[in-house]
Amino acid sequence: MIDRVAPNEERKHIRRSVTLLIALGVILLVAGWAANGWKKSVGVKDIHVSGAHILPAKDVMTLADVDRSQKLFDVDVNAIRHRIEANPMSNLPQSRVTSRGS
Repeated sequence: MIDRVAPNEERKHIRRSVTLLIALGVILLVAGWAANGWKKSVGVKDIHVSGAHILPAKDVMTLADVDRSQKLFDVDVNAIRHRIEANPMSNLPQSRVTSRGS
């Protein structure tokens, strides 16, 4: 014999499930909004130069021309790499410019 759930109990179960899904959706929306706000507030903190043998690190920094007031996710690492590689004194076949979030 199959046990049937009373109609009132079934409605309560559906109502709880819907309420839980709505609450989960609201939590995900709030978390996404907070993460987006955090991402926009992360700025350029440190700049490290390694492997600079021909040009001193300070000259590479000058060529890179990174605005420290700029937000990290707005930094165009390809433009920085091209500025460094465009200098004939750098004599670099390729430079590597990366960004890391804190």
